Amino acid sequence: MSLNISDPLSLLAYQSGLADPPLVEAAAQAADDLTAQQRAYKIGDPVPIVFCRRVSGNGGVMVAPGATEARYQNDGTTNALTVSTMVVLSEGQLPQIDLADCFIGPCRQGTWNQTYDRRAGTWTPGNFVTTVAGKDPWSCPYYCGTSGRYEGMTTLSCVNTFVDGSKRWNHQLHVFVREGMPITRIIDSTPGSSNNVIDLALYLMDKSGRIPSTLIDTAQMLAAANFTETNGLHFNGIFQKSLNLDEWLEQISNDYLLRLVELNGKLGFRPRLPVNVDHTIKTTAISWDYTFTEDHLLPDGFEIQYIPLADRIPVTLQMMWRQQPESDIGFPRTTEISYSGEAADGPFEQYDLSGYCTSETHAVKVGAYRLARRKFITHTLRLKVRPANYNSLLTQGDIVRVRLRRETAVAALDYHDFLYEIERIEKTASGACIFDLTHFPIDAQGRSLVALEVAAATAPGVVIASGRSDYSCDDNSSTPGTDVGSGGIDFPAFDDTPALDDTTVDFDVPTDDEWATGGYPPIGGSYSPPANQPSGGPIPLGGWGNPADPLEQSLDQTGVGVITGSPYSGGTLSVAVSGFTCAGQVCWSKINKDTGAESDISCQDEPVAGSWDL
Repeated sequence: MSLNISDPLSLLAYQSGLADPPLVEAAAQAADDLTAQQRAYKIGDPVPIVFCRRVSGNGGVMVAPGATEARYQNDGTTNALTVSTMVVLSEGQLPQIDLADCFIGPCRQGTWNQTYDRRAGTWTPGNFVTTVAGKDPWSCPYYCGTSGRYEGMTTLSCVNTFVDGSKRWNHQLHVFVREGMPITRIIDSTPGSSNNVIDLALYLMDKSGRIPSTLIDTAQMLAAANFTETNGLHFNGIFQKSLNLDEWLEQISNDYLLRLVELNGKLGFRPRLPVNVDHTIKTTAISWDYTFTEDHLLPDGFEIQYIPLADRIPVTLQMMWRQQPESDIGFPRTTEISYSGEAADGPFEQYDLSGYCTSETHAVKVGAYRLARRKFITHTLRLKVRPANYNSLLTQGDIVRVRLRRETAVAALDYHDFLYEIERIEKTASGACIFDLTHFPIDAQGRSLVALEVAAATAPGVVIASGRSDYSCDDNSSTPGTDVGSGGIDFPAFDDTPALDDTTVDFDVPTDDEWATGGYPPIGGSYSPPANQPSGGPIPLGGWGNPADPLEQSLDQTGVGVITGSPYSGGTLSVAVSGFTCAGQVCWSKINKDTGAESDISCQDEPVAGSWDL
C-alpha cells in the first residue's frame, strides 16, 4: 500500500507568491533613531555580518553597532565627561573605515580606532566618575563590561569628551561601511567585498554547515549571480538575526527576482523571468521546453484553480528602499507603483526592501514584477501524466505548453492552450508525474507580459535632501580620505583578564582502553569473554566488565529436557531437565488441534533441573 499526500492546488498561489499574505504595516527596516541611547550587547547576541559594496556612488550600509565595553571619567574641575566605547562592528575583517564615516549620534566626532581579531583601543573599562561641587552629577552605568576575546570580529573604539551638561554623551554610535566583509566573489573568483546576494547565500550555506558544497549547484548559482549583477539587483545590508536558513533563502529570493530550486539533488537559484545569453531580461518571443496534450493525461489528471478575485484587484504598491548619500547618513524612502488610472486612492500594499536595497531601480523592478503577476496571471494548474522522458527533462522554472482538446458542443471544437511555469514536480511510486503549474502569460508575439513590464520599469530618479542643515557638531572632516586608527590590544587585554585556559573546560579524549570496554568498535573493543560465557557470540553493549544487567543476559541456554509418556486422558506426563544453571519455570499447557487455541494447565516456579510429573 502507498500513501500519497499532496498540497491542495488552492495553496499554490500563496506558495508561489501570486497571492500574498496580509502585510503588517511597520517602520522601515532602515529607519534608525540617531539620538537613541547606545545599545549594549548581551551575551548570546549574534555577531552581525555586514555585507555590502559601494560601486559608482551606490551601496554601503549604516551600522549601529552594539557596545561590549565602556569607560566613563569626568574632569574634577570642569566636570567634562570623557566616554570611551568599544563596539563590535562585524564578523570578518572589514577594510579600514574612513573617519568621515564615523558618527556619535548625528555628529562626526571622537577619536576612533579599528582592529581585527582583538580588542580595539587601549583604555580600561569602568566607571570613574566623581562628584564636582556646583555641578550636576553624571548618571553613567556602573557595570561597564569586561574585556574578552574578539576572535574573527572587526572591533572599533571611540573616545570623545563632552562638555558639562551635554545631553549627547550616551548617543548611539553609527558607522557607514562602504566595503563589507570580504569573501571570494563567485563571478570573478576574486577576494573582496561583495554586494551580490548569491555570494551572501553561499557564505551562509558554508558557515551554517547545513548544506554540503557537493549539494550546491554551482552553475545555477553563477547564472543567478550574473543575472542580479547585470540587472542591478544588489544587496547592501546587515545580516544580524538568527533565522532559519531555508526560510531566509526563500524570502530573499523573491526580492531579487529569483526562485530557489533543487535540480538532481542540488540546490540553486534560477531567475523568475526569461533571460538572454547576456543575462539581461528577455523581451522577445520565448520558447517552451515541452508540450502536454490529452495523450499524456491520466484519468482525473487535470485540475485547474483560478486566482481569487480579491487577490487580483488593482492596488498601489509602496516599495520602501534606502537612499544612501555619499557623505551623509542614509534614510529610507518610498516609491509608489501602480497602473495608470488604477488604485489612485488605494488600496495600498507596502513592501520593505530598505534593509538591503539602496537602488530605486531595484525597488521599482521588484514592484513591477509583483504588480504584473497580479494583473496578468489568472490561474494555476495541476497535471497528472503518465511516465515518459520528461520525467528527467523538466525541472522547476521550466516553461511548458498545455494544449488540451475541448468539445463544448457537437460541432464546436476548442482548445485549452496556455503556457505555464513549473512550480513543483512530484514523482509517484507508480512512475506517474504530477506537475503544479502557474499560468505564464504572453502577448500575441509570444513575449512574456511580466518580463516586458519589468524590463520597461524605470525609476523616477528624484534625489531627496536629508533635511539636515546644522553641521556645527562635525568636529571631524566630512570629506572622505582619512582612515581611522588601528590601535588595539591582544588577548588578554589587561592584567585582571582571565587567561584563556581559565574560562574553558576541556575533557580528555578517551584512550583505546577507556573507550573499548566492550562491544565492537567504535562502541567497544574485542575483548575475550569470561570463562563461563560462550565464545563467538555478541558481546554486551557495556562490555563483560559491566555490572550484571538482566537486559544484557543471553537468552540462549543449552540445557536438555526429555518428555516421556503418552498424552491420553488420565495418563501421566513426565519431564526430566538437566544442564541448566539458572532458576526457572516449568509450565504445562494443552493445544486444541482443531482451533489451535492454547490454554495453560499449571506452572511451577522452581529450579529447572529435576523431574516433573503432570
